[in-house]
Amino acid sequence: MKKILLIGLAFTMLLVVGLMAYGAYLNHFGEREIMQRLADRRITLVGERAEMRSIHPLIRFDTMTLSSADMADTVSLIDGRIAAIMVQRNDDVVQGQVICQLVNAEYGLKIQEIDSNIMEAEAKLRQAKGDYERYQRLWSQEAASKEKLEETQTTYQALMTRVSALEAQREQLRLQESYQTVTAPITGKVLLIYQTAGAFVKAGTPLILVGNNGMLQFSKTMQDDAARWHAVGQRVGMSIRIEDFQKAYDTSYGEGNRGEKQDFTATVVSVDPPLDRPAEMRRVVWSVDNSSGVLDMKTYRDVELRSFEAYRCLTVPLAAVENMTGERPLVFVLDAAGEIQMREVAVGVRDQDYIEIRSGLSEGEVVITSGKEGLTPGMKAAVQLEDARNE
Repeated sequence: MKKILLIGLAFTMLLVVGLMAYGAYLNHFGEREIMQRLADRRITLVGERAEMRSIHPLIRFDTMTLSSADMADTVSLIDGRIAAIMVQRNDDVVQGQVICQLVNAEYGLKIQEIDSNIMEAEAKLRQAKGDYERYQRLWSQEAASKEKLEETQTTYQALMTRVSALEAQREQLRLQESYQTVTAPITGKVLLIYQTAGAFVKAGTPLILVGNNGMLQFSKTMQDDAARWHAVGQRVGMSIRIEDFQKAYDTSYGEGNRGEKQDFTATVVSVDPPLDRPAEMRRVVWSVDNSSGVLDMKTYRDVELRSFEAYRCLTVPLAAVENMTGERPLVFVLDAAGEIQMREVAVGVRDQDYIEIRSGLSEGEVVITSGKEGLTPGMKAAVQLEDARNE
């Protein structure tokens, strides 16, 4: 009986050990199978091939401040009271046109006073001249001393100097009196009227702002590689955020304007330093045709300049590039083994959909455009091309 119990116990222990070993085998085999399945699993992504395309390069600015090269304040050159303002805001004026009249009665009184002084000095001068000429004759006849001759000569010269000084003062007063009539410094529109009739102003006080808003300009400092797309004379299309079309100076609109739908054209007028000289940074100045009168001299936001000239280059969609404006732009590429690789690229110009790839990719390589979250190099993927999705 005891022997049978021992045999049963031994059999049971062998069975337990066998089951444990079998369980360990199954567990190890299952992990390997799961790992293998994970290794073979392919995620599905969307991508597009790097291809040669013709794009119209564009550049965007957060802000752009338009100004007029022809803008000037009409300034009072004398103290005086404003008798009349002959123009209204938004009027067209030409250089030299009378636009304001000041009054300062002191100049008339001072001129009368100096006229009297000149008449008195001229009378003394005539007498001194006669005395000097008489003593010249007497001295030549040895009937007068040389000292007396020199005395009359000194008096005569002093009076001539005084008359000349008084006449110069009178001319200066007449010039200042003429400043009572204020004229437009340039041809343009009346943008602002700072003062009102009846106000007393000091010399140097701005009275009226005149500007020509038919041709405006703006400037930007750019890296050399971007500035090279903006040679002098190049014309580009310009778009502006429509919320910013409220006028700052309330200038008038041109005939045939299209309001917020107006097409704008900017032309490069200067690049400094010029493109034929080496430099890392350049200042580019554009002129903007504003014959429509839609734009004003103010700051606009979200500005886009788009080249009219097409440029053919190797491109990928904008959505494919990570850290586009940083020092190390990156793309996810599907290699020949069906694995995801991260690639550093050099980028260039762009349009609304694509960006130039200067180095780091070859034509025909597939880049990932969506579903990039959580991607790591070495992951296997099945990529559906964007062109195929749209068919």
